[in-house]
Formats: sequence, C-alpha cells, structure tokens
Amino acid sequence: MLSFGATMNCIPWVLVPEILPLHVRAKGTAIGISANWLWNFFVVMITPTLLNSLAWKGYLIFMCLNFSFIPLVYFCYPETSNLTLEEVDWLFYEGDVVKRSRRIAKVGWERAEATQPDAGVLETGSVGSKHSESKELGTEKREHGSL
Repeated sequence: MLSFGATMNCIPWVLVPEILPLHVRAKGTAIGISANWLWNFFVVMITPTLLNSLAWKGYLIFMCLNFSFIPLVYFCYPETSNLTLEEVDWLFYEGDVVKRSRRIAKVGWERAEATQPDAGVLETGSVGSKHSESKELGTEKREHGSL
C-alpha cells in the first residue's frame, strides 16, 4: 500500500496535466483527479471487508495489481522527462507516442525526428492553426481586459 501511494497514486496529479493538450488540460485534469478520488473511495470501502474475509491474503490482491502496472507503464506511458509542455504537445501530434518518446529521450529531438518541432508550436503551446490562435487570443483579451 505504501509503494502504491508513493508511486502510481500520483499519476492523476502529475501525468494527466502533463500529457493533455492545452485546450483540454483543465477539464481532463478534473476528470482524472475525480476518477482518482472515486477509486480511492472504492478501495477504502472494500479494504476492511477484504481483510476480514481473507486476512493477510487480501494484500496479495494489492500486490498483484501493483505488479500489473509495470508492463502497463513500460508499454503505454510515454517518457516525458526533460521535455517542455509544448514539446510533450508536439510528441502527441503524430502516432506511436511511446516509441517516439523513448527515441527522443535517448537521442534528442534533432537526431530522433531529423528536425526540431516548429517554433510556432513551441511558442504558442498549441498545434492548432494560426486562425484558432488569434481567436483564442481575442477571447482572452475580452475576458481579462487586455494582456
């Protein structure tokens, strides 16, 4: 339980806001954290019954679940260390994110992709069109006065 709380239980708080694009980051984070709280509530509610019924064997269930996360994390979660949020956004722009992220982590953007992400993408934090960027900027000006 301690290892789960210190490792996988942090995923909704850290990974979800990091990998989602800017335009859905707040809503996606809210959904991820809500799901985290819901499953934590479920675990807290069933654990006393589980331990009363199975005694120490109940911990084997938690152990197996924790070990099942090893291949899940290795094969399905992209490597995002040392990348800016804009680079993570660019990472998801094309397919096979996990393989690309491993290749970029090993050799860097230049050698892995034979190019740098577009400067416009890194500056704006979005892979959208210029029209949508100016529209968002205008909305922000209206909502907050001026920049």
